[in-house]
Amino acid sequence: MNIYQDKRNDIVQGVYLVRSCNNQYVRISKLTDDYLNTTGIISQINELREGHAIFYRNNRYYMMTSHLTGWSSNPAELFITNQNNLKNAKWYSLVNPTNSSITFNSQSTFVLSFP
Repeated sequence: MNIYQDKRNDIVQGVYLVRSCNNQYVRISKLTDDYLNTTGIISQINELREGHAIFYRNNRYYMMTSHLTGWSSNPAELFITNQNNLKNAKWYSLVNPTNSSITFNSQSTFVLSFP
């Protein structure tokens, strides 16, 4: 489970809960303004994924994830959506961006942007 704050030009567009549900799929829900609830599911990926890290770059959203294999090492996978918002986003796999068959006993949780 992770939280993603969509902030562009110092303006918060929304805050999102990103989670693996029943180890079956990834769901993204927008949080309410008081952060105490969600407005419902707005997007999902129908794959066994965990370690979600969303970031926005060049007018697109990306999500770095890892396969769901318990405590075993596994490859990363990068997803992209061609939409400018997360609502009803269609995610496409860009496959493994690391050129390695394992994520070295770790998972993505956050992507730090540099100017």
